[in-house]
Amino acid sequence: HIAEEEHPVIDTLVLLGNTYRNLGKLDASRDILGQALERRDDYHFALYAYGKTALAQGEYDTAITYFQQAIENGAPNVIAFDLVLATYLLGDTAKTQQLINELPELDEPHRQLFLAHINPHDSVGSLDTTIHEAGLAFWEAEVERFAHTPYGQAIAQETEQMKKLL
Repeated sequence: HIAEEEHPVIDTLVLLGNTYRNLGKLDASRDILGQALERRDDYHFALYAYGKTALAQGEYDTAITYFQQAIENGAPNVIAFDLVLATYLLGDTAKTQQLINELPELDEPHRQLFLAHINPHDSVGSLDTTIHEAGLAFWEAEVERFAHTPYGQAIAQETEQMKKLL
């Protein structure tokens, strides 16, 4: 098992990797997160972050693998949404619907909006206006941040469809 003093180092690497991803510096993010996983390959925080970077790069299969590993290693249930998102973007409709049926209750507006958008059993129109606005603001920021990636381009199309439904 990992020494107690290693946790701050790994957490720092993960936070730095997340920062690079949020700045759109995906190669740097992946490198730093890889270092965190070299130190501890079962750390759900690092696995999830690596999956988020793979997702942002449009590597949906890789993202799915890392999200599943994160969940298996104790990640909070809410990240199951990211697994749904990656599966949806990969085009696996059956798996997406199966995962939607297993999702916990979601509080974040961007997750609620996207889920209502892709789930035929939900209605985007039934969402509160504040959820629409906050959710769209998140997705528009994702589009801007990752416009240079397949993920950003896919999210741009989905965001335009969400706008039309509102």
